[in-house]
Amino acid sequence: MFMLARALKDRGFTVDLVCFPGTIETQWQQQVGRSALLADGSAPPTESKLKENFILWRSYRRNAAEFDRVVLFTYYLLVGLPLTRLLLGRNRARFVLDLHDNLPGKRGLQLLRLFARSVHSVVACSSFTANQVAGLAPAVHVIHGPAEALSAVEQPSPFKRIGILGRIVKEKHHLLLAEAIAGLNDESVMIVRGSGDGSVNDNSDEVRAYGQAELGNRFIDEGKVAPERVLDNLDVVVVANHREPMGRTVLEAQLSGVLVVVPDQGGSSELVKDQETGRVYRAGDSNHLREVLASIDPASDSASELRARALQQAQDTVTPQSYAEHYLSALGAAL
Repeated sequence: MFMLARALKDRGFTVDLVCFPGTIETQWQQQVGRSALLADGSAPPTESKLKENFILWRSYRRNAAEFDRVVLFTYYLLVGLPLTRLLLGRNRARFVLDLHDNLPGKRGLQLLRLFARSVHSVVACSSFTANQVAGLAPAVHVIHGPAEALSAVEQPSPFKRIGILGRIVKEKHHLLLAEAIAGLNDESVMIVRGSGDGSVNDNSDEVRAYGQAELGNRFIDEGKVAPERVLDNLDVVVVANHREPMGRTVLEAQLSGVLVVVPDQGGSSELVKDQETGRVYRAGDSNHLREVLASIDPASDSASELRARALQQAQDTVTPQSYAEHYLSALGAAL
């Protein structure tokens, strides 16, 4: 969101954020250089999302202007949209849902599908994610990205450094990767950069215990690291979750020259073409993932070619600047 706002601002557009006071407000001020339009109250109401809906939409209506392009970054705001459009009357604002996640629960998906017709269009981060509103929203645009290159410092190494990044939770299927690496006959190392989130799906302890037992000193748990060094010294980044909405990690790795391995399902699969811009394995199949990992020699010419083509593809399609242009087109604004 912040990256998009900066890119749009650089193109001369006025970009505002309606939010509650707090961390997002501070980040908006720091990264975008504008004060947010603050909702009533010092914090989001804890008693119900419905009340939060009402407050945020009321705050927007106080500042609404004709021909606004209003982007909803949270799907539950759809609940208050029909009333907002009614109260705005002939105001020619246009409302767009930014769909960047796959809703795991039936209730959330039902809510999404019930209110999808109330927006003028949907911007989805992948075709996989867009399928949730197939045939319901008036218009759906798929835009991958954005992402920026992170540092990827290369250090000579006699072994293959395979990384998993981000939250260590069940739906990310990190155990699948650990099983695949454990069965390799080479000296591949599994490097974990991330941590659990404290939720009921947190399985960081399970992943850590399995890795230490099966991989020994080939399992390196670094925990949370600074964003700018999350890709340092990695040869390969693996996505194990076959329901990933898109996977910005994939794009960041490609832009940073790190080879990416993804499953053949989910949004990540739309960013990699096997043997051309990375490697693809059968989703949920640790044996096939092991075969793919075993075939990769990071120092080979073929791996260098994969990285180079992936880098070129990412630079052409998912930079903040290109993302802003695609987004403006989806919003119906003149470029």
